[in-house]
Amino acid sequence: MPAEFGPVLSGEFGCGARVAAGADVDELVVVLGGVMENFAITGGTIAQFPDLVCSMAAVKQAAAANRDLALLPPKTAEAIIEACKEIRAGGLADQFTVDPVQGGAGTSTNMNADEVIANRALELLGHPRGDVLHPLEHVNLNQSTNDVYPTAVRLALV
Repeated sequence: MPAEFGPVLSGEFGCGARVAAGADVDELVVVLGGVMENFAITGGTIAQFPDLVCSMAAVKQAAAANRDLALLPPKTAEAIIEACKEIRAGGLADQFTVDPVQGGAGTSTNMNADEVIANRALELLGHPRGDVLHPLEHVNLNQSTNDVYPTAVRLALV
């Protein structure tokens, strides 16, 4: 691993409280010099496509049903659901910062959504961003980008 990537890839890099998007999206900014500069395929962000952002939140909200399988603590699930509802109502749109067209079949968009939802859910639970609720282990629990992204795109189109 190149020395300059060490703090980022080892988890030492923290995104702080400046954005609801978390460390994974911030790592793209640090490691690659800026999402918009390096992946500026369209020159925009997914925030310009509110139906897609809303659909991503709808899929994540539905996945909080992992609570019913005892895989997600009820309070965590409720906070995730509330964060998703806020996003579906148009909140936090400025936190969806990745380009809508990128390699990885929607992985960056999925990570962006997971981090925004996780950090907003943490705030609703009274915790600081980046604390005990993890974007992948809680928000993205039992999901695959290969399922989430195409489902969200289909929902956005109907």
